[in-house]
Amino acid sequence: FTRPANLLILDEPTNDLDIETLELLEEILLEFKGTSRSIGGALWRQIPFVETTLQARPGDNIFMFSDGLPDQFGGPKDKKLKLKGLRTLVLLLAELPPEDQREFLTTWMTSWQGASPATDDQLLVSFKIPTLET
Repeated sequence: FTRPANLLILDEPTNDLDIETLELLEEILLEFKGTSRSIGGALWRQIPFVETTLQARPGDNIFMFSDGLPDQFGGPKDKKLKLKGLRTLVLLLAELPPEDQREFLTTWMTSWQGASPATDDQLLVSFKIPTLET
């Protein structure tokens, strides 16, 4: 995390976070909701996408994902992961070096999904903005 001695407490069966962690999330996690459009069929040609520029800083971690991840069923109660669970996952991934993120994500999602079939595409792209060295 961005501050020393922060502790992320996750109640795995429910993906609930303690109040201190939720407040920390609000401080360090910037969420951007893009244009919601289907890319299948011809409808996307009729309604243009909105182009937006975001300012990233050196050291920022960027995560982009498809709707299939939060919509995936799993966990002990076979419920959707939802954005709340995905935010937790992103915070965990952000603490790992890029070369370890894929294995962690695959293991975590396999454990979460269990015997539930994939409900949709599952895509997560991450990259880190390089820091400038002087």
